[in-house]
Parts: sequence; structure tokens; C-alpha cells
Amino acid sequence: MERYGQKLARTHKVSPDKHPYYLLKRLGDNEAVITQNCYELNAGKKTSIMPAGEWLLDNYYLIEEQIRTVRQHLPKSFGKGLPSLMSPLNCPRIYHIASEAIAHGDGRWDATSLTSYLAAYQQVTPLTLGEIWALPGMLRLALIENLRRISMEVIKAQQDRNLADTWITRIFECAESAPGDLIMVVADLARSRPPLSSAFVAELVRRLQGHGNALSLPLTWVDQCLREQGVTTDILINNFNQQLAASQLSVSNSIAGLRLLGETDWADFAETISVVEQALSNDPAGIYPRMHFNTRDYYRHVVEVLARDSGLSEPEVADRVLALSEENPQYTGTSLLVIISPAKVDRHIHLLADTSRLIRLRHSFNRITLLSWLGSLALLTTAATAAILHETAMQGAGWLLIAVILPLVIALTQLMSDLLSDATTRFRVPRPLPGMDFSAGSR
Repeated sequence: MERYGQKLARTHKVSPDKHPYYLLKRLGDNEAVITQNCYELNAGKKTSIMPAGEWLLDNYYLIEEQIRTVRQHLPKSFGKGLPSLMSPLNCPRIYHIASEAIAHGDGRWDATSLTSYLAAYQQVTPLTLGEIWALPGMLRLALIENLRRISMEVIKAQQDRNLADTWITRIFECAESAPGDLIMVVADLARSRPPLSSAFVAELVRRLQGHGNALSLPLTWVDQCLREQGVTTDILINNFNQQLAASQLSVSNSIAGLRLLGETDWADFAETISVVEQALSNDPAGIYPRMHFNTRDYYRHVVEVLARDSGLSEPEVADRVLALSEENPQYTGTSLLVIISPAKVDRHIHLLADTSRLIRLRHSFNRITLLSWLGSLALLTTAATAAILHETAMQGAGWLLIAVILPLVIALTQLMSDLLSDATTRFRVPRPLPGMDFSAGSR
């Protein structure tokens, strides 16, 4: 897996353009196909269902649960921010990585091999933090895609077996009631041109073999048709038995893989494979590794935002953060905390030297929160007062409103203050206070 991870990274070319996010639509298609196939399996004869079909029916509730989880954790807005590949076109890079891992193990995966696989990939190309957190959802998508493929194979084999069963019933009825007409039934079978698939032939041979010469005519016809194709009944029966075993193994691996996704500690997994986490853990003061997980995750998110705004890669931003902390010995003991804290916007602007003027202006406003608040309040109050004065003047009653201008301004100021407060609480994300991790005692 390590060698394949490096090979895959070298073949991936990220598209510079934004592409439509099609995975949720594909998920809906997969859900419809699996549901329809399970319905057909459930409506058929229970005694003839293949083992893989029984697995699908028994675990259909789990598949539905995993589909709901994907829709909740990978909304369209999140998926659009993921890097996409030039080939396969529009495919999110992390989805292709996940699907290759699932295909490599035929639905089976484990955290150890997946960690090695991703570590090898990142030796060539680092993944973004968004991609790392999207990995569980992408693995679910890949496993559901695998289950769709298996369900289609199972239902096709089941349909062929059912067709064989229909002809076998006619043959038995004819052999009991009018043995002389059996050749006519075989002629009808030949004219219908049935698919001589491994499932059809295996079921036909299994049911007809051992019933004497009276029922050997259909088998003779099948043998003759297969010889014309260059195969034998033994080969097709062996292929069908292998298909039974392979489909059962694949569906059991996929179901076990879906269960394992819910049991894995993805927070710990993300920190293990994150290049940004490995870089920030080299904090000269040694503070960052001792922080609480939520604090570390918030700092990584800040790095993610800085990388998006500046056009730098996330590892490059993390390296600049460490360089700035080393250049400021006055912050010894809290260097990384001070450098990366959103309150220290001057250092953010230093990090964001390559960003647009609009982004730098936004960060500058964050430095003067009180002035920004008062300025916004004054602007809104002035605009509302001017609009009311203009409207009343047009109605010819402006002189009356001028007499009560002071109470009007006070009332409008209160109203605009309430509106501004409501907008701030709705659209402004609160900044959590940094916390240390003492779960293992003081360190």
C-alpha cells in the first residue's frame, strides 16, 4: 500500500478550476439502485437467494444509516471546497484516494494500513485539512459504491437463476405429463435464446443432473451451445462458484468496513496523518502539543483559513507560523499561541502578505473591534435618520419631525444597536479560549 500510495500521488494532477460536486447525486443513484435490488431480492424465493444477497438484505438498515451520515457530514457546500482532479475529471482527490484504498482491499480496510497508505501519499503531495476530515465520508461513499456493484452482480445472477428455474419447472412438468413433447420444450428454450451465463448454466445443470436419460436432452443442448463458444459446463459452474465466494467476501468486507468507520477515532486519526499537525507540534515553546484537542483543532482551522486567503499551502503557512514564533523571543513560553491567535492580527497580516487588499482590510478591522462597532452603528443610524427625514420632507411635514429629532435619533440608535447585535451573534463566529489538556494529569 505504501508503494501504491506514492505512485498514486505522482499520477494525480489537481485541476486549478472549480468543478461541480457530483458525489451526492451519485450517492442518490447508488441508494436507488441498492434499494431496488434489495426489494427484488426480498420479493423472490428465499430459498434461492445467494449468500451475498442475504448479506445485503440483513444489513440494508446499516447501508441506509451510512447514507444518511454521508449526507449530514459531507454537504454540497463542503464538497465544493475540496481539490478536484483533472483525471478522473471533476473527481475530488480525496474520494479517488479513498476509492482506490477500498478497491485495493476489496472492501476491507484497517486504520494501520490506511495510515501507512496516506503517509506514503503525503511524502509526494500533502493533503489539506479539509480532505483529511472528509476521509471518513469518502470511505463511506466508496464502500456504498462497492455495495452497488455487488448488488447489481447479485441481482443479475439471481435473475438468470430464476429464468433457469422457470425452464426447469416446464421441463419437469412436460417429463411427467407428456415425455414425448420434451423435445418441443427444448426447442422453445433454444428459440428463446437464454443467456448462457454461469448462473443460468449452473442452476440448470444442478437441477437436471442425475434424473436419468429422459432429462439429458436439455443438458445436451446446453453442452453443444457452450462448445460453440469454446467453454464447457464445468468451466461455467466453477466460475459461478468462484463468483458466489467472491461476492460474499466482498459484501461482508464492505459491511464490516462500514461498521469499522463508526468505531474509529477519527480525531486521533486526523492528527496522526496531518502534515500541519506535525509541523505545529514543533512549537519551540512546547506549548502546542500540550493543548486540549479542541484548541489544537481551532489553531489548525486558523492555518486552513490563512492558507485559503493567502494562496499558500497549509504546510507553508504552518512553517511561517513557526518561523515567526522563533523570531519573537519575547513570547517565550507562549510563542505559538500568540503568533497564531486571531487577536494578533498584525502577525496575521504578516502571514498574509500575498493576500488581496480586501482580505487585509478585513483583518485590519478585526484589530479595532470597538471602532468598527461604533462606526457601523453611526452609519446605520445616520442612514435611517436621513431616510426618514427625506420621506417626511417629501410629504411636507419635515418641520414637525425636526422638532423631535433628538428622541428620534435615540430611538433609531437603540433599534440599530439591537439589529447590529443580532447580526453579530448570527454571523460572527465566537473565538474559543485556548485550553490545556490535563486528562493525563499535569505535565
